[in-house]
Amino acid sequence: MARRLAAKSQTSPTPAPIAPIAKPAPASAPVSSSSTATLTPSAPGNGGVATRTRRVTHQEIAKRAYEIWVASGRVEGRDVQNWKQAEKDLGAV
Repeated sequence: MARRLAAKSQTSPTPAPIAPIAKPAPASAPVSSSSTATLTPSAPGNGGVATRTRRVTHQEIAKRAYEIWVASGRVEGRDVQNWKQAEKDLGAV
């Protein structure tokens, strides 16, 4: 004797659609999540005009330090000096 189970008439809830994953920005594109702009009110020497400043990212400093390393003939052991020079060049605080 075969038993048949009746199909349930209830419908299962439809899952919410999943948003597509954004592709990472290319290395040459500026990173906006950690790069923020702030308004600096009337810094000395700018005539009392408020200016926009931008936080320099780790990636930008690393890229500049690498450029300094290559330009100096790829001398080993100067990584800290190259990093500090890159910060200075980019105006990092």
